[in-house]
Formats: sequence, structure tokens, C-alpha cells
Amino acid sequence: MRTARLRIDLSVLPVAITAWLLLTGCVGNAPPAPSANGDLVIDGVRREFGTETLDVAGNVIVENGGVLFLNGTTLNVISSFDEEFIINITGDSRLEAHNAIIRGQGYQTAIIAEPDNGASPTLVFNDTTVTFHAGIRPFGDTVTTATDSDIEEIQVHDRAVVSVTGREGLYPVFFFDGLNAELSDLTNGLVTRTVVVPGGWSFEMRDTDVNGYQIDVQGDSTVTLTNCQAITASIHTPGTLGRDEVIVSNVTTDGPADGMIAGLGPEIVYTDTAIDLFNVYVEDGDVVRIDGGVVNEANTSGSAQLTIEDCTVEYNLVQAYDESVLVIENCSITADASTQPSLTAESDSRVTVRNSDCARLEAQAIGNGRIEFIQSRNLDIERLTVQENGEITIDGEPAVALPED
Repeated sequence: MRTARLRIDLSVLPVAITAWLLLTGCVGNAPPAPSANGDLVIDGVRREFGTETLDVAGNVIVENGGVLFLNGTTLNVISSFDEEFIINITGDSRLEAHNAIIRGQGYQTAIIAEPDNGASPTLVFNDTTVTFHAGIRPFGDTVTTATDSDIEEIQVHDRAVVSVTGREGLYPVFFFDGLNAELSDLTNGLVTRTVVVPGGWSFEMRDTDVNGYQIDVQGDSTVTLTNCQAITASIHTPGTLGRDEVIVSNVTTDGPADGMIAGLGPEIVYTDTAIDLFNVYVEDGDVVRIDGGVVNEANTSGSAQLTIEDCTVEYNLVQAYDESVLVIENCSITADASTQPSLTAESDSRVTVRNSDCARLEAQAIGNGRIEFIQSRNLDIERLTVQENGEITIDGEPAVALPED
């Protein structure tokens, strides 16, 4: 469950659903439906839900100082592909969950907190489970507090403040956008420490069981790691590398090692550090080849071109957007135990998977996206889907028919 592009559909709830809610005695002006196709929008008001299940086949949007309070509630965000729908908290709005469950259903969702008009949101999780998601992502000056909650992946951006106390399986994602930093002694297991980046964010962990760290660099950042373990190295290319192919080899290590991941713009330098996984996000017109290692997540956008060859691919959100081109060749597959391996081609992108293992892989071609499987193994046609004008072929033959209107 890792980073992917934000998409927000600002459609509103149908009038019939609003009328039904008013008839059933819900308090306030046009409150959101407990079960609906369409966005659940909380605009400048407080909405509290108790021990009930909310099934939302749309975005959950909290804006203009609104408050979403979940007290013993199960909130299911239902999607037909990864991050089709997300939970978006903006400005001085607030999401507070007590003894609740928040989860993606069908495919992964995400919780994204963003500043608006100079104000940033507040996120509170108490004895709550947040699962099947691609990250809790606080931006700006968002304050996030999680106590005795299973929240899996939580990111930290900009000047955000994160505090996590207790529970297991935390996966912190540290973002460095134009920031340089030196980090040491990042370890798995029970952790009590605060990581602070001068001029940036802070991340406090108290008696928290940590399951790996993601170091995410972009812009002109350089991050130096010393004596760290279970690291996912994550690189965003700048989109200005030019059309000459940049080749990066052996991006992961077998145990602690010394080295550098360079040539892609931002850099990660490491000493006595284990790089277990690699994520790459290739932007605009950059052309990149990853040769060898364990690739966890890969995104391409704009007119980018990315080739992944002779790697193990975990397919944690492997996605192509816009008119980008992605090639996966001579690769094995190892899926994260908690996440369905997923491959998506959107817009006008093209993906080719050649001579590779595809066991358990779910693939979606959306818009005008195209996925070609060539001499690949262990494909399950029941896991392949298309939407709109998407196309999936296996050795040149159509594999999936477009759904009927």
C-alpha cells in the first residue's frame, strides 16, 4: 500500500438520497447518505455516525471546516480500481475516528489531508483500524494523532506533525521534497523516537511496532542513511532528465550494504543499510530502465518511459498514466501478503508485460489504456478488467470484452 496519484470526483449525492435522509430524521442540511453511489460530502458542518456501516461508492469529502466523526462506525470506500475514490479532508476540517474501521473495498482507497486558504486539517484515530489503503497522507501543517490504532501506512509531507502511540505494523513514509537529511538507526520492532527534519515535518513514534520505512525523495533532495534496516527507497524523477535512457542497476541489497542510488535526480546515499524494496515514479519525458532488484511500486506519467527488467516485482500499485509507456520484462512476481498485486493502465498509456510471471496479478485498462501480455505465465483471465475503451491482449488476442452499457 503505497503512493499513487490523487483523483477527486466532485459529483454530488442524488436528490432522492438527500430526500430519503431528511425523511428518516437525520439532523442538519442535506446530510450524506449512509449507503450511496456518489460522493459523501460534509461541507462546513459536523456529521457524527455511530455503530453502523457506511458503504460509499464515491469520494468522502470533508471541507470548509466540516467535521466527520466516526464513533464505532465501519466506513467502506468502494472502488473498481485503486484509488478510484478517496477520503479527502481539506482546510480547517477534521476527521475523527474512535473504535472505528475505515477501509477500501474492492480496491485500495487513501486518506488525503490538504491545506486550503492557509489552514490545514486535523486527523485523529483512536482504537481504530485503517486498512486496504494506499496511505494516510497529511500535507501542509496537518496534525495527525493515532493512539492504539492499526493504521498501516502513514506518510509525512511538508510541515505536517504526526504522532503515533502503540499498536503493530506501522509503515512510516518520510517525504523529502527539496530537503536534505541524515537519518540513522531506523530499525524494525518496538520503537520510541521522534524523527524531525529541520524546516520540515516531525514524526513521533511511542511504543510502536514498526514494519519498515519508506524514504521518498524528490526535487533536489539528498538523504543519507546510516545503520538502517527494512528500507524502501523511493525516487521521483524530475521530468527533466532528457530522452537519453538512464539505467540504474541492482537497486536493492541483500542485507546491510554501502552504496548510492543516483542518476535519477534526487539521491539516496546509504552506509551499513538494508535496501529491501525500490519504488520509482518516472515523470513527464524521462526515460528510465531499472535492471535488477526488487521493485515494489512504479508509476509513469506524461510522456515518460520506464522499463523494468530482470527484477522481482511486487506490483504494489504499478500504474501508468497519460501517454506514458511502461515495459515489464523477464520479471518474477512476489505479492505483498496484505495487498493484491495490481497493474493499471489509464488515459492513453501503454503497458507491455513480456516473458514474466503474473500469478495473482489483477490488471485494469481504463480510458484508452492498453495492456499487452506477451509470453507471460500464470495469468488468470478472471483478474483482468477493462473500462471505457481500455484494452487487454494476451499474445495479440483480446483477453477481455468491454462491459456492456
